[in-house]
Amino acid sequence: MTPLIRAEGLSKSYKTGETTLEVLSDLHFSILPGETAAVVGVSGVGKSTLLHILGTIDRPTSGRVLFEDRDPFGLNSADLARFRNETIGFVFQFHHLLPEFSAVENVMMPALIRRLPRREARERAEALLEEVGVSNRRGHRVGQLSGGEAQRVAIARALVLEPRVLLADEPTGNLDPRTAGTIQDLILGLNLRKKLTILMATHNEKMAAGMGRQLHLSDGKLNP
Repeated sequence: MTPLIRAEGLSKSYKTGETTLEVLSDLHFSILPGETAAVVGVSGVGKSTLLHILGTIDRPTSGRVLFEDRDPFGLNSADLARFRNETIGFVFQFHHLLPEFSAVENVMMPALIRRLPRREARERAEALLEEVGVSNRRGHRVGQLSGGEAQRVAIARALVLEPRVLLADEPTGNLDPRTAGTIQDLILGLNLRKKLTILMATHNEKMAAGMGRQLHLSDGKLNP
């Protein structure tokens, strides 16, 4: 099977004055279509940096990322943004919902930015809120939602444009253990129902064990 995502010699460093901080060093790995995998490591090890590069939010210093043998960083900025919006959904530790809008409006937002008809955007949003179990909260604003409810809305928002890949950066790091388990079950259920490829960054070994594969990141390198 052809990998959906492949990293070849992926490295990332930052210059601070005369010092170079190497965050990622010569990473090689692949993710198959429909696979679930966890990037595991302590806080500050570079998990978020890796997900940002895979999500084409940030560029590697060297090496490359291929999506089905296509290098998205070879695209111009407009085409790269289109590729990102069509291919990748993001979920973060902090949901980043817009507080002045309702749950359904937050989920609709990427579709409206994509200029989908408003009726279609709402239909997609309401169907996803139903799927993630918060359709009864669709008219509520963010401040009226619990942490778990807000994260469910954020997951629905990430899926509204029907991406092929979901990148989740510590999606349960701000939740209590019971709610965190519910969110992980939801994410894994989406993998089964939608054949969605999922890569999750987490420092929680128990949560990582629930994914199909674990990629252990330390000192900028992946360890078996």
